[in-house]
Amino acid sequence: AWHLFELEKYDAKLEGEDETKSIGVMSSRGCPNACSFCVNSVFWKRIFRRHSPRRFIDDVEFLHKKYGYRGFDFWDDTITTVKDHIKGICEEILKRKLDIVWYARARVNTVDREILALMRKAGCKVISFGVESGSPEILKNIRKNITIDQVRKTVKICVDLNYIIKLFFMYNLPGETLKDIKVTRDLMRELKFYGPNVHVLPGFSLIYPGTEMEGMAKKENCLAHDFNWNSPVKFITSEKIGVNPIIPLYEQRQLKSEDIKTFLESKTVQFMELIKSISPAIKGVKSFGDFQYLLKRGVNYFKRKVS
Repeated sequence: AWHLFELEKYDAKLEGEDETKSIGVMSSRGCPNACSFCVNSVFWKRIFRRHSPRRFIDDVEFLHKKYGYRGFDFWDDTITTVKDHIKGICEEILKRKLDIVWYARARVNTVDREILALMRKAGCKVISFGVESGSPEILKNIRKNITIDQVRKTVKICVDLNYIIKLFFMYNLPGETLKDIKVTRDLMRELKFYGPNVHVLPGFSLIYPGTEMEGMAKKENCLAHDFNWNSPVKFITSEKIGVNPIIPLYEQRQLKSEDIKTFLESKTVQFMELIKSISPAIKGVKSFGDFQYLLKRGVNYFKRKVS
């Protein structure tokens, strides 16, 4: 039924592929995980359904050959949930010799070098992971079920395989303190120095309908008990932080988002984070290219501070 869509309206670009005609597709729906902040477990009831790899790649091949799409955004919440599924997808792409590039969303506890190498060989160019926090305690609080060691190991493998890597983090998660935020920032800085294709993307915790975080927010009076998603409300704090004002921020009594923003923008904090992140990075210099990359990062930092 692809002919029923006005596909010219769905032309997007993949990161690092500005000239490549791209479109979004999905091989699966749902997520078996139960992260407290995420709406997927509520919306899909933690039920994971998927097309067969052959059926999915039939669609990809059709869009590639009929409509000229070479780039694909695989919109699955976690395309690596089932190892045989992602393996089958990659094998179908390779068997059909499809000249495509694609973006995948994954979890650090559902991949290994074998799968990541196969995905890269099959055309996966951009991969993203939700890390959320650098604090093991906070990760436990939100039931993320990953470890910081898994994060480091996975990112290093992805750098070795020449991926573009996107890492998502959140501030002001339940139970978080400024100390936890410092730990998260240290991890973000460390990971950025693994290579120029590592992109860390922090944001503030948002409340979504039906999530455990919504219940916590009402219990803590962060949201009014009679709050209704069907009634339009403008959240001033959200607007001040720079996020969509119709989506509420998760706010702790003891730690406000505006205070976190002020803390993060502190020049002293930024400078100390740079020094902390440079130390392990210098130890990892193995070539002149590594040295040039570190030097460029340092020069750019000081240019921003004096401009």
